[in-house]
Amino acid sequence: MDDNLEEGGIKKTEKRLYSQDPGNLERKRSQLSGVDYEEKVTWGGEEGLNIKNMAQTRKKFPILSLILTLSFVFFVGATIFATYLYLGSTNVISPDNVDISVIGPVSVKAGEEINLQVAITNKNNTALEYVELIATFPGGSKILTNKVNDTQYRKNLGTIKPNEIITETIKTALFGEENADREVIVAIEYRNENSNAIMEKETIWKTIVSSSPLSLIFDMPTDANSNQEITLNVKTISNSKDTMRDVVLNVAYPSGFIFKEAIPKASSGNGVWFLGDFKQGEEKLVKIKGVIQGQNEEERAFRVIAGQRTNKDSTKVEVAYASSLKTLVIRKSFISANLAFNGNQEDTYVITDGQSVRGDIEWENNLPVNLLHAEMNIKLIGDVFDKSSINSSTGFYNSADNTIVWNKSSGGLPDLISSGQSNRLSFSFSPLPLLSGKRTIFRNPELNFELTFKGFKSSETREADAIVETTLKKKIKISSNLQVSPRALYFSGPFKNTGPLPPVHDNETTYTVVWSVVNSSNDVSDVAVKTTLPPYVRWLGVSSPNTEAITYNPLGGEISWNVGSVKAGSGITVPAREVAFQVAMVPSLGQIGQYPSITADTIISGHDEFTGSNITYSRKAVSSQLTSDPLVQGSSADSVK
Repeated sequence: MDDNLEEGGIKKTEKRLYSQDPGNLERKRSQLSGVDYEEKVTWGGEEGLNIKNMAQTRKKFPILSLILTLSFVFFVGATIFATYLYLGSTNVISPDNVDISVIGPVSVKAGEEINLQVAITNKNNTALEYVELIATFPGGSKILTNKVNDTQYRKNLGTIKPNEIITETIKTALFGEENADREVIVAIEYRNENSNAIMEKETIWKTIVSSSPLSLIFDMPTDANSNQEITLNVKTISNSKDTMRDVVLNVAYPSGFIFKEAIPKASSGNGVWFLGDFKQGEEKLVKIKGVIQGQNEEERAFRVIAGQRTNKDSTKVEVAYASSLKTLVIRKSFISANLAFNGNQEDTYVITDGQSVRGDIEWENNLPVNLLHAEMNIKLIGDVFDKSSINSSTGFYNSADNTIVWNKSSGGLPDLISSGQSNRLSFSFSPLPLLSGKRTIFRNPELNFELTFKGFKSSETREADAIVETTLKKKIKISSNLQVSPRALYFSGPFKNTGPLPPVHDNETTYTVVWSVVNSSNDVSDVAVKTTLPPYVRWLGVSSPNTEAITYNPLGGEISWNVGSVKAGSGITVPAREVAFQVAMVPSLGQIGQYPSITADTIISGHDEFTGSNITYSRKAVSSQLTSDPLVQGSSADSVK
């Protein structure tokens, strides 16, 4: 083998580096080749650097580019084919080739019957199958044909052939307020041949209600003084030639309005009236009274709506036929007066039987001028006033007409009151007792007060223009006197009792406890009586009558009687409600010489239906002294032995 070939590349390089001949350092450089070679052996191998063992590596065609190109071609082809199927002369149905037109009046009278002409055109080359016409109406509409429910019309049209036009007439009556917009959605549902997919096309028809079947005349003052009583008059009138069914009136009050009464009475709450049916031209009036409160120059808005409800259980107008909104401005009164009972300024104040009342009247001259010949009077109205208790440190009480008067002559008010001047007047009284020895009752007792404050403006020359006056009405309601009378018996009552009498320590004696419920003037609901047993007394589990709901809880030893409702006069004009139960007592050595309690305090509670207040009354514990048993005599009534 040639020495040059055997000599490795490293040896040759080493010789050139250390050679004294500069020519050996020169190296010829060749042009780069465009062909890649792969070296088969490492340096110093047996084969050396053999050009035959170098293989040329050629570039391969990119497969990914081919796949992307084919995908793009397929997508373009599929798009062209789908467009052809959709728009071309094929059996595929397009919703764009289905037309729905609705012809109806531009405006309608509420409640008047109208005809909607619906035309459906199939411009497809294939029939529409299982076609259903659906019309959805606004709430309160009257659908006269093919009615599904209160708001939907539906009719099966079968098959619509290619290029066929089908027309249908829908009879209906629309309702609403005058100038209200109304919309009807008209749609069809259909299927393509050999397909279960449901397709839909719809359009909207619009109209305006030109006149309402009901009119409202809403009359109320445009301004009022704070705490002044005002009246709202709401008149509902039928304009429809047909009978209007189940008309409802809603009245919305602003803050600061205190509802007093209405004629007729409200059907629900204080702002809902079920006016019933209206014949053509019929009128119905609702008169509402209340007191308006607020600051000077404040506005209060009242809104009334008349119409129909779609649900019989609803109290709200859901289809409005007429509405009205009016505002009232609160003005500061020329002269003001406010009345408070025991410091309470509410229009209705609730007291208990026998409670004393102090009345305070605060007055002020709000005029920019003096008030002359001022006079204040308050009229006391009611059967339960104790006239002998009425007292006023100033002023004069006239028992003949039950009026207290304050003026220059009677005292309490000066003849001239300067602008901005204010002061206070006071009086006191007590009601008659609701429970007395007489077998009579005061049914739903209340006390009414009518206050008048008047005088003359010093700046006016005409007497009619000079008079200024303010009035005020308030009332007091008296809660019913609900009481429970507990008593312990041994010889009397529905049960036979055993054991020593008087009781002996460490020995058991049984007793009968009787509860009697008395109620004076008002019906009381949710009445309950409760007590607890001491540790040395046990419940024997018997009661009479067995129709009364009396229970015992051993955890805490509580006895409860669910009385329920108790009518006014119970125990006075009609027999009292009673229940009896039996207990056993074992006194201890430390109770010798005492009268141990058989029960703890007895508490009765209930809800007064007239005053709306809750009542609670308590009686002291029942002891073993047996003062209520007429058959216990002599030493039997003694203390524990």
